Amino acid sequence: MRLNCPACTAVLDLNDGLVKKLVRCPKCQQNFVVPEVAPTLVAPKQDLKIEAPPENYEMGTPEEEPEAPPDPNALKFCPGCGAPWRKGSGECKKCHYILALGAQVKPKEKRRLNLKIDTQKFYMVLGAAAVGFGLYMLFTNWHSVKDFINSIWSSN
Repeated sequence: MRLNCPACTAVLDLNDGLVKKLVRCPKCQQNFVVPEVAPTLVAPKQDLKIEAPPENYEMGTPEEEPEAPPDPNALKFCPGCGAPWRKGSGECKKCHYILALGAQVKPKEKRRLNLKIDTQKFYMVLGAAAVGFGLYMLFTNWHSVKDFINSIWSSN
């Protein structure tokens, strides 16, 4: 399927499997949903010759109102995959069909922090930290410790 990017009018060659899916233009990096029927191709913007608008013109009135997306509370099944629809939800949890767009989008991959901890190493470091802290306290309070030890020995 060949169509123009809606933002920059670049001509794109797309796979037919991308119909009703969100894609990104490689030229301008804008996202758009691929329509079911490809509109007629136009030349990219830099090749277009823009004519001056006529001096007197009239504004047209739209004959049809744009179709509003169905009410999320009224849906029982996902239009994309047929899975049960959660009332009030704007997106299908199974196939990621977004009701307002009328298309499926690919969710971003969640990056997870890898916290695999070797327990033996963890307890070794914890023990070393405890010993180090004990030695630190012993040397910083050496006079108090020495006085306490002398008081014990002198009382016998």
